[in-house]
Amino acid sequence: IKTISVGVGHSLAIKSDGTVWGWGWNWQGELASEHLHRIDNRTGAGEPFPPMHIDGISEIIAVSAVSGSSIALKEDGTVWAWGGNRHGQLGLEGKEPRFTPTRIASLEYIVQISGGIGDHVFAIDRDGLTWGWGKNNCGQLGNPEYREEKANRPILCFDKRFQSISSGIDHTVALESHGQVWAWGSNRYGQVGTRVKEGSSHPTQVNIGWGF
Repeated sequence: IKTISVGVGHSLAIKSDGTVWGWGWNWQGELASEHLHRIDNRTGAGEPFPPMHIDGISEIIAVSAVSGSSIALKEDGTVWAWGGNRHGQLGLEGKEPRFTPTRIASLEYIVQISGGIGDHVFAIDRDGLTWGWGKNNCGQLGNPEYREEKANRPILCFDKRFQSISSGIDHTVALESHGQVWAWGSNRYGQVGTRVKEGSSHPTQVNIGWGF
């Protein structure tokens, strides 16, 4: 196994041959199967899927298990998505779920992906530009000019160039190449790194070292 990713109720793994395997919950098609099932949260009743091969994709170098959906990055820089799409987290037009991996046609030359359990996803291209889609109710996509509560297609989030990014439930943190950390989205629990609880819809520099 080369790498893994964990979502809310499902997990993904990439084998050394570039194939993707998934297991766990499949309540929205996140395991690329139309055989949906429900698990009773109170009793735990239900039979989750054992590790199974995700058909339709190969040469995968990165995966991200989002809440109810899955994102994968191929060697050629294309991004593929499947599963639930209620908040636009697949980056595909409409709200319909996808039960087979589907390419996000507008994305190319991508080098990193990151999806959070809060249904928003990011991709960084080879030029360092960041594209985001999915839930945006707390400004977690980082584009103050985009005021919709969700984006069902990738949008250019800001003009900063990041080398890595990580998505939380309703906030996002990113790292610039020279070591500066930026955050945006909800700050209810201080996750944006400022002393106030007000969130931010644009990247705010995290001053690591002063504490609260």
